[in-house]
Amino acid sequence: MKRYYTLFLFIFFISIQTQGQQVSFQLSVPPGNDFSIDESLNAIINNNSQEPLEVYLKGVVRESEDGQIFEGYSSVITLDEDLTQLNKRNLDKLKPVETAFMQGEYEDYVMRTSKFPPGSYEVCVQIVLVDGDEVIAEECYEKTVQEYLPPSLISPEDGAVVNKSQPYFTWSPVPGSNAGEISYKLGIVELNNNQSPVAAFESNPTWYEKEGIGSPLFRYPVAAREFDTSRVYAWKVTAFMGGNKIAESEIWSFSFEADTTSDDEEEEEQDEEETLIPDQYVQLKDDYTDGYYLLDDYQLRFIYENKYSSTPIRCQLVTTRNEVVARNLMDKKQKPGLNFNTLDMTNRVQPGKTYTLRCEGQLGEVTGLKFQVRKENSDNDIIDGLNLDEGDFDLPDGIFNGGG
Repeated sequence: MKRYYTLFLFIFFISIQTQGQQVSFQLSVPPGNDFSIDESLNAIINNNSQEPLEVYLKGVVRESEDGQIFEGYSSVITLDEDLTQLNKRNLDKLKPVETAFMQGEYEDYVMRTSKFPPGSYEVCVQIVLVDGDEVIAEECYEKTVQEYLPPSLISPEDGAVVNKSQPYFTWSPVPGSNAGEISYKLGIVELNNNQSPVAAFESNPTWYEKEGIGSPLFRYPVAAREFDTSRVYAWKVTAFMGGNKIAESEIWSFSFEADTTSDDEEEEEQDEEETLIPDQYVQLKDDYTDGYYLLDDYQLRFIYENKYSSTPIRCQLVTTRNEVVARNLMDKKQKPGLNFNTLDMTNRVQPGKTYTLRCEGQLGEVTGLKFQVRKENSDNDIIDGLNLDEGDFDLPDGIFNGGG
């Protein structure tokens, strides 16, 4: 009796193995952060049998918290004695497709956006023989769709008039992301007549485009096409992670007027190796001992990179003699990632003198920057009228009140 039982098990095992080898099935996880029904199927099917097989596909999508949310059935297809590749480019052969959503909110979202909402999903696809509805192969994969808020444009402001031939474009980083994993693409187009900025991006050729920008600040290059004073331009920023698009900003417009800065002034600034940053933001750095930034408008705009959880920072203003002018400059919490801040220096610093903004983070790490307010452009009569050395120039603690 034992011999017959062993023989039965052997025959059963061979039968199962032969069935499993009828079809080899590889299912790939779709790249990027977006996830749609068409992108859910990227498969290579190998018919190992000696004859064509008539099959249909059954797909099921489950969400980690909400359970099964989708089920779909393809039409009948014939697997030839060769490789069959299925992806979004040739899914017509599977139509008509019968689909059903188990939960209405998912159906509404997919109908509106053509993709699944943020969540953690399991996708399983079965290959089913038409004869007997027998499942001959099944593969599954997991896919997480993260929610990324788009970057917010900062400058040039919407509708602004730009008077610098090499303006800075700035925007806020993608919230809640690791700055080192995100890159940005800046796009600029011309507007035609009464065209809207959105319509311009949809139909007009690109005026300028730069990919792979590592931080949310970019200066228009000298070698790029010159802006025309008779035209209006639109710009936007697209965020990428691992080469895949994850978010896109709103679209703003700006116009251009000729730069009135003389060649002599430009050469003087280059010789002094100063960085002029009107209306722009400068990032605090670990090494801030060399050089300084030159301000035109008493507004010190700086970027603080917070590598930890949301927390306040301690900033102080000191002279070149390391004498403290003001403490506790910031009362604004810094979120994880890059934070854009503004401190008003009006009647607070002496034009033509060098100061250092020094900020201490959650673990005691110190970053900073050195700056001056341009003396010849100063309209700060109270400070200009004082004949004080930096060491004698002292202000009460806490005279500053927070960031922008």
